[in-house]
Amino acid sequence: MTTLESISTLEHGTLIDALAWNALLEDPQPERPLFWYESINGQATEWQELQGISHLAQLINGLPEDQDFMVVQDDDPETRYAQSMRLENGKFTVELAMFLPNGALNLRVGKGVAAISEPNRPDEVATLLQELSPAEAVQILMSWASGRGLPAGYAGSIYSYV
Repeated sequence: MTTLESISTLEHGTLIDALAWNALLEDPQPERPLFWYESINGQATEWQELQGISHLAQLINGLPEDQDFMVVQDDDPETRYAQSMRLENGKFTVELAMFLPNGALNLRVGKGVAAISEPNRPDEVATLLQELSPAEAVQILMSWASGRGLPAGYAGSIYSYV
């Protein structure tokens, strides 16, 4: 069974930790250019090329208000994306996803193994375990962007868009 076949068998609500998420990838993600855009006060920017992994810290710290968000993804072909949104309390959510031939798998990241049982639906708000400090959000995004996947100490549940 290929990685995509294995991933395609996962359903919404599948519980998964960092080790299992990273094991879905047969090989480390190749280094490919990443592109980003952000939405601040409802105004979206154009897609731009990420200027190195450290640029992610600038993007996270540049989201000034709650509901402002940023998205990072590869291109040609699109295989993965990450998104982060600032919450009212100054914390952030982070979601990592893999594109599939017929949709995508989205992982809302939380702290610790208990995060595997937290909700992950588009209409559900983040829980305390899913509310991350700016430093935690940057750590997760930098690990993901460098192709290492989800750092140890984090987990989440999958929402399937298939």
